Parts: sequence; structure tokens; C-alpha cells
Amino acid sequence: MSNHEAERTTGIWAPLSNARLFSLRRRLVDGRNATRYLVENHIRPEAGEAMLDLGCGLCGILEHLPPLRYVGIDWQSNYLNRAKALYGDRGTFLCRDITKLGDEFAGQFDIVTARRFLHHLDDDAVVALSRRSREMLKSGGRFVTIDPVRLEK
Repeated sequence: MSNHEAERTTGIWAPLSNARLFSLRRRLVDGRNATRYLVENHIRPEAGEAMLDLGCGLCGILEHLPPLRYVGIDWQSNYLNRAKALYGDRGTFLCRDITKLGDEFAGQFDIVTARRFLHHLDDDAVVALSRRSREMLKSGGRFVTIDPVRLEK
């Protein structure tokens, strides 16, 4: 088990391993408009593009996307099972450790996103993932990340 898996499945985080509780928490904390705002103002996807969503969780972003080729990757199989139940064939949902992706996606995506999970990785893993994300992009593609965290004073 990697550090980020242990962090989310033990102690006070254990209830968030439940996909429904995680979804409820996300709605209460972020509200429904946060993802829509991010999509419309920063990701700006266009119909027909290809998007890779790293650390996709429940894939709720699909509610705000135009028709495109969507691939979501997360290590939480229960989140992905819920996403498959909700979104069916609107995307491809892969259960993998995103820090260990190979070259299978090189040059395939117009957009790569990494939302709300980088704080679970150490600095070296974030740098490596950023470099790998660039390799997954088509020429002219874009990498969009947001990771709001509270800093200790």
C-alpha cells in the first residue's frame, strides 16, 4: 500500500473510502458550482477533444463536459465502480496508481487534469507526474491542475 492509499483509508479518513460519503463531502465542501467554474474558466474543453483526468475520483467532472473522449484514472476502485454506474460509456475508467503510469498514453490527450490530489504526493512524485503529464499531451495540449489546501501557520 502506498502512502497516499494509507492516508485515505485509515483513521479519520476511513469514511471517505465510501464513494457515497466522499461524494457528499465533496458537494458540501465545494458546492456544485466549483467544478463547473473550473471547467468553464480554466479547463475550457471543446467537443471532440481527448481528456485524461488523473485522480478522477467519482468522475463528477463529466457532468460539466461536452462530448469528448474521457479517460479517468484513480487508485480507488470503489470510486471508479460508482463512476461507471453513474456515467456508463461516457468515459473509460481505469484503476491504477497514477504515479506509475508508463508510456501507453504518450501524445494522446488535448487536456490532462490533476485535481485535488497532488497534496497526497511528495514533491518528487508531483514533479515526476507533471513531466509525465506533459508527455501525455498532444502538441498544443494543456495541463490543468488545482489543489486547494490549507497551510499550517
